[in-house]
Amino acid sequence: MGKKLCPAVLAVLCLWLLVGCQIERKPTPTSQPTEAAKYTVTYVVRGETVHTETLAAGESPKDYTPEVNGLAFYGWLDEEGAAVTPANQPIESDRTYTAMVYPDLSGHRQYLYPDQYGCLRPDDVLTADDLLNALASLAEGEAMKYFPGLPAGPVGVSTEQLRSILSQMFPEGRLTALDTLTGETVTRGQFAVVMNNLLGRGRGELVVIPEGTTRPMDLSEERSDYLAMLEAGIPHTRDNDNGHAMARAVEELPMPEGLPTGFFLRGGWLYFADELGRIQSDTTIGLLTFGPDGRYTSGDAELDGMVAEILSGIMDKEPGLTRLEYLRRAFWYCRDSFTYLRRYGYTFGETGWEIEDAKTMYQEKKGNCYNFAASFWALARGLGYDATAISGTMTSTDQPHGWVEIPFDGENYIFDVEMEYVYVHERDVHDKDMFMVSLEDGEWWNYKRPEY
Repeated sequence: MGKKLCPAVLAVLCLWLLVGCQIERKPTPTSQPTEAAKYTVTYVVRGETVHTETLAAGESPKDYTPEVNGLAFYGWLDEEGAAVTPANQPIESDRTYTAMVYPDLSGHRQYLYPDQYGCLRPDDVLTADDLLNALASLAEGEAMKYFPGLPAGPVGVSTEQLRSILSQMFPEGRLTALDTLTGETVTRGQFAVVMNNLLGRGRGELVVIPEGTTRPMDLSEERSDYLAMLEAGIPHTRDNDNGHAMARAVEELPMPEGLPTGFFLRGGWLYFADELGRIQSDTTIGLLTFGPDGRYTSGDAELDGMVAEILSGIMDKEPGLTRLEYLRRAFWYCRDSFTYLRRYGYTFGETGWEIEDAKTMYQEKKGNCYNFAASFWALARGLGYDATAISGTMTSTDQPHGWVEIPFDGENYIFDVEMEYVYVHERDVHDKDMFMVSLEDGEWWNYKRPEY
């Protein structure tokens, strides 16, 4: 038989149950609202954090444009290097945006400069000094300290160099302008076209040109780079109220005072100006061809450069002489600067040898009568004379010989550098003048020439 509970224990148990049932039960507490996640947006310029924002998930950053003295801002890149607009990017995690910044070249100024003769020389090779001066002219604030390494000196800038430099100074989206660069080196005209495209300039902005500015002497309106060179080479500033478009403004500019007319030389280069002092280009005058830059050209750029250098040296040594006096100095230069070397000859009346024989003489400093003739022929044409190199014969035995003829007042005259070289340097004879010998006097040496 089981045990029975003690009455006292039973009473206590009942009391406990009764009290427990009467205890007020507290409600189960509900969960509190969860705080929204926070994320950090970081903006970086050239490796340095310049701004941060803390945003809730789903929010978009505010527009933010960094301002750093000397740098131009072109937009933001995300962590993957894609161009983005942060304000259009709702965030769900921490974000970092890197600024696309490049040296600030927004200065709306002239950046190519004429030489001492007032010529902008669009077909000259762009030098390292030209490039540095151009970029420095356009620089705003402290932009120059952000320039990549630049070459220096009067050396030409190669296409590869210019591509590398400019690709570090402009965003990728603008670099299609570099596709116009061709060849190994860059001309000043090509540089102006490329820079104006990169800068977004030359699109008919209104400008003000300082009083007293004159038109460049050597720019032809027929050139494809005419407006680009004006934009680069004329001092001006923007004026959105009262200015003129660049082309119209330049049309109203006066030509420099005291301009030469006819044939004249600047820095060893030959030009021809009309009666108003306007340099003529893309034209032929007599036997002389003038290119788009207004300079005489033989058709061989290497020879043209050699001739200009020699003539510049001759003219610097004795400034102020007449053109005919410089022709005499050029004759003496060819007589005294080279030595004789027996080489091949040409058949009677043969042509087409002048350019190569002239370059050979300038480079090797020695040659035969044809080289002597060609060297003077090139200088004479560089001075504006209708010189013709002759392959003929002379002496009683009709020896093959080369010389130059130039017309004066409708009559041809003989210029025989090699014969005077022989008289002066081999025979020590100084009373035989072979400069400007008439055809009649030339019969004494039995000059025989083809008809031309």
